[in-house]
Amino acid sequence: MKDYRRDRILSYIREKTTAFLKKPSLYGAGVDALNCALDLKLDRANVSKDLNTLWKNGDLIKIQGKPVLYLDYHLIANAYKSAFIPSVISIGENIEHFLHATGQPHENTVQTIEPLQSLIGSDGSLSEVVLNARSAVAYPPYGIPCLISGHSGVGKSNLAMEMYAYATQLKDQEQIPLMTIYCQNYEHDPALFATALNGSSHKAPHKSTPSILEQCANGFLILEEIEHLPGPSLHALASILKQKKYVTLADGVTHPLTTMIIATTSLPDHDPRIAPVADSLAIHLNLLDIDQRGIYEKIELILSLLQQEAQHTNTTIRVHKDIITLFANQKYPNNIAEMRNEIQIACSKAFLNTPAQSQGTVYLSYQSLSLRMLSQSESESSQIARITSLLSCIPTDYLEFNADGTSASSQVFRNAPKAFKDHRINQFVEEFNVDIAHIDNIENYVSENISVLKNCPEAQLQALRKSINPYVLQVTIQKLQERAEYASLLQDVQLLYGILLHITNYLKRVAQSGDTPQEQYPSVTQKVYPKEFELASNIYQSF
Repeated sequence: MKDYRRDRILSYIREKTTAFLKKPSLYGAGVDALNCALDLKLDRANVSKDLNTLWKNGDLIKIQGKPVLYLDYHLIANAYKSAFIPSVISIGENIEHFLHATGQPHENTVQTIEPLQSLIGSDGSLSEVVLNARSAVAYPPYGIPCLISGHSGVGKSNLAMEMYAYATQLKDQEQIPLMTIYCQNYEHDPALFATALNGSSHKAPHKSTPSILEQCANGFLILEEIEHLPGPSLHALASILKQKKYVTLADGVTHPLTTMIIATTSLPDHDPRIAPVADSLAIHLNLLDIDQRGIYEKIELILSLLQQEAQHTNTTIRVHKDIITLFANQKYPNNIAEMRNEIQIACSKAFLNTPAQSQGTVYLSYQSLSLRMLSQSESESSQIARITSLLSCIPTDYLEFNADGTSASSQVFRNAPKAFKDHRINQFVEEFNVDIAHIDNIENYVSENISVLKNCPEAQLQALRKSINPYVLQVTIQKLQERAEYASLLQDVQLLYGILLHITNYLKRVAQSGDTPQEQYPSVTQKVYPKEFELASNIYQSF
């Protein structure tokens, strides 16, 4: 019954959108829940709920305002193929603004992206990491030694190699000395590591061996997973880093340290097991897990890995947005390695199911996915809605990854935030400016907001911070600090900023209406959480 009603509503929206498209302008165009309910003789509450579901599924464009209007997304996208069309048009914005703004990259335009800036997340969750990495490499005369920390599979080695590539660009050299040492090989042999650091003297019949620091003079030494080094080796390395010099055993001469040392670890940078070296490295670069970096960057990683698979197999790969959504909604505890495995499993099955004569192009379908992917929970509807909304900037349902490793779809997705950055951030902030008195299902609304805030990227987080009334922020933090049992709430800045923005918007609405809000019903919160209610009331009275 629900599906039948929803199909009727969608058909109605499509009919109206088709009529709107015949007009000279779409300004003010759209269908609201009330008129839809009246025309179809349906209950308004059910219509409102179904319209919201259709929007979350990517079928509709939501135009915020009073009333909220809806248009068919696919009809608009097909009519304006070169335009970036968001799934939400914020209050005060005109859909016409987006219809003639292209999100497509210009063909034959070659963009030179410097190393480090090409990293996915370089202008998002990794922005501070990239800034510090560039500073470390550029610092004269030989750079500042760094520690890169993060769980297995987050891309520590890739970051180290990007730093090396950035150094070659700065020095305008095609190649500078580079050596990678895997510390696991020295886990049970500190003497062998000492020989690597300081070299060895000539003892017949063996020749002397040079120090790795000599071999990497004016270059880079990458020490992978330093937690595997035994204690004496860690202290020996720390001593060299602090003194900025080392002694070669072959001649007993003291040499200045002219090598940029980058150490990686899967342990937290404050772990006592690596303290000797960690304390000797001035710059610490921490990489977050994939599932902590925000859904936009997660999708970018998926698209990048699909590009790599297409290039590696010399085959064009086509993937429907629904499959991308499943990949993006999946959790990856083992980070990039696990994500890559899932994508390779899907690609290998797609090859197997494609006739030999048609293997110039393969399609990833549901049949290509692993059982783990197919059995994943679909309970996070808000997450799926966000993924669908983000992918809506790509005008086609299928994303294509070419055999040469290029992808117009991926390029559109990556360029969209740059072309519409201000809009996306303003739209994100405006999503929280809702009068909760007009919301039918407050529990669902709060749940969706919490889900969005938990994955909030740094740029959006700062936008939230700037939108909060300074007095609201000051008073709330002061009141929380006065009560030790609630001090931990200050650590979860995403949720804190979300709550304070709602308070800011609420106070604006009260000021604009000129009315004094009245408590109409006894508060459930007061009965269930009396202490928390008392604190909230105290904060409210301060405003």
